Amino acid sequence: MPESIRLGGEVTSGEGEGAAFVRLGWVQAGFERLLGFRAFPGTLNLRLVPGSDRAAWAAVRAAGGLDLPPAP
Repeated sequence: MPESIRLGGEVTSGEGEGAAFVRLGWVQAGFERLLGFRAFPGTLNLRLVPGSDRAAWAAVRAAGGLDLPPAP
């Protein structure tokens, strides 16, 4: 997978639950340990445009993710 992928779409509102999760101390510590920075408390919800962006998203999903261990 390339180092960066461009996705296009429309920013939409979510359910407002992401910020509370990201603010948890153990989540912030995990992000900092895995990614090297403190994450902004919230999420970005993007509704993808049809076409090549969906193929790019499929590549992102196929690459997997990072495991954030639960709170000790």
